[in-house]
Amino acid sequence: PRQLNRAMNRTVVGALEEADVIVFVIDSRTWTDEDEMVLLRIKDSECPVILVLNKTDALDSRDELLPIIEKMSQKMSFAAIVP
Repeated sequence: PRQLNRAMNRTVVGALEEADVIVFVIDSRTWTDEDEMVLLRIKDSECPVILVLNKTDALDSRDELLPIIEKMSQKMSFAAIVP
């Protein structure tokens, strides 16, 4: 999975210049160095960024979701956050 994430991140970096909107999908259970790298790159983008929190069904409780959304909102002003 890590190799797949790295390959996808390289593709994302190349496509940023042509995008009208960015859909940034992360695993809601963890924040990786690769996620941080992508976030740093998309912060410079002029197009809207939608954050999608994947694997929310794997969280122990739905109560864990709001703190994750709050934490992510502090990292960047996303156009939307979708659990």
